[in-house]
Amino acid sequence: MAIIKLYLDADITAGPFLASTLSERGFDAVSVGNDGLDDRAQLDYALAQNRVLLTFNIKDFIPLAQELYAQEKEFPGLVVSPQIKGDKFSYLLRLVLNLLNKVDESSMHNTVRYLQEFE
Repeated sequence: MAIIKLYLDADITAGPFLASTLSERGFDAVSVGNDGLDDRAQLDYALAQNRVLLTFNIKDFIPLAQELYAQEKEFPGLVVSPQIKGDKFSYLLRLVLNLLNKVDESSMHNTVRYLQEFE
């Protein structure tokens, strides 16, 4: 079972801390932080690095995933979630750990999943 490599986009404000926390637990996770990359550039990076992209930006990334489907392009996967803010870091961490422990790279391939599936 190949473990998912995760890319946390700029909309995950706790992304750098979450990526660090996941890395400390043995998972391969990176975060863009807040470096101003647009959505397409973030998706291109995730594709180039063969990483599943996790985002709170549902409205922009679902259409980008639909473009990939329409163009018959392969992609590692997309995980979307409504905004999780404030003191909900432990909730976000729990959902992401559930995702990483339950889903492998092959079952994420070319799919869009909602993070809340992993409650």
